[in-house]
Parts: sequence; structure tokens; C-alpha cells
Amino acid sequence: MDVLVYARTHMSKCTSPRLPILSDENRTQTALSALLVNPLLVSPKQAAKLIGVSEATLFRWVRQRPVFPRPVKLSPGCTRFRLQELLDFVASLETNHVL
Repeated sequence: MDVLVYARTHMSKCTSPRLPILSDENRTQTALSALLVNPLLVSPKQAAKLIGVSEATLFRWVRQRPVFPRPVKLSPGCTRFRLQELLDFVASLETNHVL
């Protein structure tokens, strides 16, 4: 199959690997394994699954919490979060016993 035909039929305008629905115990490990294709940036949906909140909560935290990682706007329809910033945020919550 031609690469351009494949890209048009199987990829959205801003693609990234999809994460499976995970249990709390292995969410982070499995999510990180699934992100090996693109380890630097994750979609809002992936970010929400990674930290265990809804997308609505994720964007509410962006608006209301100054220490929460800021999203990166790659194009009008493509927003991503830096994976390392999300992991650092979760680690800071765990060390402060917030989670």
C-alpha cells in the first residue's frame, strides 16, 4: 500500500499512539511502554489516563493550578503535554502525600 494512501486513511491530522484502558496498578508502567513510539509528547487523553483523571479535570487543573504542566499547542487542532513534566508533577504529588 502506498504510504500516502495509508497516512490519509489511517491517521488523523495529529497522531500519537493510543493507550489502552488500564487498572490503577499498572497504568503508569503500561502507558509509558505504549509511549515508546513518541516518548516526549502525549495527547490530553493520554495525559489524563496517565495521571488517572478525566480530560475535563486535566484542563481544569491547567486553568486553576499554576504548578500544573502547561500544554503545548502544535497546531490549531493538536495539543500535547510534555511527558516528563507530567511525570514530575505526579512525583511531586506523591512526595507531598497528596495522592
